[in-house]
Amino acid sequence: MQKGLDNRSLCDTLIYDKLLKALALSDGDGDVKEPAVTNMSKKIVLSKDIVEKYNIAYPTLTHYTNLGFFTVVGRKGNKRLYDEEEVKRCLMQVRELRKQGYPLRLIREKIKPLRSQVV
Repeated sequence: MQKGLDNRSLCDTLIYDKLLKALALSDGDGDVKEPAVTNMSKKIVLSKDIVEKYNIAYPTLTHYTNLGFFTVVGRKGNKRLYDEEEVKRCLMQVRELRKQGYPLRLIREKIKPLRSQVV
C-alpha cells in the first residue's frame, strides 16, 4: 500500500490507471495523450495539465503543494494527480490574497481553516 494515501485515494488511483489504459488516446503522431478523468464528481488532473491550464510555473505548483495549498490525491508513476476543483478554488484564493499583499505564510494560515470546512 502506498504511503500517505487513504483507501479512497488508492481506489481512485487504481480506477484512474485502468481508465488510462482503456482510454489511451493518440494525438495522431503516436504519443499517448492522458485525459482528465471525471470520477465520482471529482475531475482528476495531472500536474502538467494544471501548469498549462492555469498558467503557473511547475516549481510554483510544487511549492504550493509543499505548503499544503493543494492535496495530491494520487500518483501515476512519477506524476502527481490533483482534484481540479480544489486546485481551481485554492489557486483563486491564493492569487487574490497575493494581490492584497499577503505573504504565502499568512495565506497558508488563512486557507487552512477554509480547507477543513470543505470536506
